[in-house]
Amino acid sequence: HVIIIAVIYGIAWLGIAVYQTKGMAGVKTVDLDKQVAAFFAQRPHPIATQPSWAVWGNPDAKVKIVEFSEFQCPFCRRASFSVKPFLHQFRRDVALYFVNFPLDNACNPILNRPMHPDACYFAKAAICANEMGNFWDYQEALFHNQKGLNRKKAIDIAVDKFGWDRTAFQQCIASNETEAELKQEIMAGLSMNITGTPAFFLNGRRIRN
Repeated sequence: HVIIIAVIYGIAWLGIAVYQTKGMAGVKTVDLDKQVAAFFAQRPHPIATQPSWAVWGNPDAKVKIVEFSEFQCPFCRRASFSVKPFLHQFRRDVALYFVNFPLDNACNPILNRPMHPDACYFAKAAICANEMGNFWDYQEALFHNQKGLNRKKAIDIAVDKFGWDRTAFQQCIASNETEAELKQEIMAGLSMNITGTPAFFLNGRRIRN
């Protein structure tokens, strides 16, 4: 039985290897030198990072990555679960900032119509989570629950998962201070001519694709 199972696994492994090889045959290889040259050909537009922004890694690092993101964007969800884990081995040498840039006309003047109807609310919730001292776990929880996420769910996560007071968290979301912080973060994105999310900047230069 062991021999038969080993043979079956061997055949399966060989089949997968052949399939992957054929699949990669039509994929164009990336010219890394050209990408790097194009990146540095951009004129840098340094972003004045703010103490109120959520930051992960080493805030004093020379390498600063600023991510403009929002919680109803599926591509932002994908970035959330790929970029930060990739950077983990460099956490002493990089500062990763998360800046809210919700894509909805309820708070973002670049939008002239509704797009993501609760994005502004979730951004305010994330700002409050940062004030509570646990932004990164809360933002991961929001992205994990992106499908079916609503305002009640965002509050329930804060209460059930993190133990924060429901009334205090709701009051924080509705506060003028949180509204002002969100406006400041959106204006930072507008100053960088952002039209979509996620948008990443490495020391003031846009990381494309």
